[in-house]
Amino acid sequence: MLAVDAQGKLDTLVPQREGALQRVAPIADGFLVTRSWGPDWWVEQYDAHGTLLRRLTLPEHGITIDGIASEYGQDHALITYDGWTLPSRWVDVDAKTGGLHDVFEVKPAADYSKVEMHRIDGVSKDGTRIPVTVLAMRGVTPNGQRPTILYSYGGYDLPVSPHFIGARLAWLEHGGVFAFANIRGGNEDGQDWHAQGQKLHKQNVFDDFHAAALALFDARWTDRKHLGILGASNGGLLMGASLVQHPDDYRAVVAMVGIYNVIRHETNFANGPYNVSEFGTVNDPAQFKATLAYSPLQNVKLHTNYPAVLMTTGANDPRVAPWQSRKFTAALQNATSSDQPILLLTRMNAGHGVGAPFSQRVGDMAIMLTFFAHELGLAAK
Repeated sequence: MLAVDAQGKLDTLVPQREGALQRVAPIADGFLVTRSWGPDWWVEQYDAHGTLLRRLTLPEHGITIDGIASEYGQDHALITYDGWTLPSRWVDVDAKTGGLHDVFEVKPAADYSKVEMHRIDGVSKDGTRIPVTVLAMRGVTPNGQRPTILYSYGGYDLPVSPHFIGARLAWLEHGGVFAFANIRGGNEDGQDWHAQGQKLHKQNVFDDFHAAALALFDARWTDRKHLGILGASNGGLLMGASLVQHPDDYRAVVAMVGIYNVIRHETNFANGPYNVSEFGTVNDPAQFKATLAYSPLQNVKLHTNYPAVLMTTGANDPRVAPWQSRKFTAALQNATSSDQPILLLTRMNAGHGVGAPFSQRVGDMAIMLTFFAHELGLAAK
């Protein structure tokens, strides 16, 4: 972290240390720093000279720091965070002592106290360690065939971080498993982690996700007959690339509002050019070659045993054209040699899902869980 004086001179205020810097907020005569490393998030307090005073005593694992409300010269700040089993809560931090006390918390509508968190690691094709968080109810142990949903995103500098699982509790209560992979393309481990998953390096994202799936197999949480994968938007692209690259390793796929013809996204859609910073431009020969190699639509193969697939799109999506999902669905339906369903749900009064009404979010969750329950054999209770 650098400090800039009135003359523009730069000085190192906080040298590089463990944890990716996510945000900085003023407090008293110093500042608070939010850091992350993989799925773990924490807050450190520094004085005005960049000396570390303390790490705040927030939960060590399983939370995300959502925001800090503070002001220079004030001895108190508000920190908001949530976690896998914790809805949003606010705590007050005292800059003089580092003490915390609860100010506000959302009361959960169900009992999340029996949800347990497990950590495993995958190893990607280039040797990179990929953290995977596994959530299951207490007493649910690996048996090699647990119905399991693996989620990730892998792009745009956005982390996969611990956020309240909400209605996903129903999946766990029926004996299922939910897993979250910290793959490259996000910023969980800093800007290099993002850069290693964009443009010419986008294939790393798909390799990382596959490594997470293999880690679930190796740890005997599930097998190829009981693993479902889930992603939306850039995560929808992740789903498309994953199912065409490794169709035998996934039993079911839910891909929401994804980009599947990456070659045409830049030139055939108004929002396309704004994604060049992430995907690169197809006008560059090297980037075109790299993009063509992973673009899902161009890599669908005839007479392939594709898994069950459910895709969703919004007819009024301003970020990703609905024709992306329509063409990819049609290509898979034409090419598959399996008897598994390949379905497309189009919401006529919806867009990309940002700011979707409560009823739509509930509906999406219900459809997703029902599809996976049917395809992965989740036991009914």
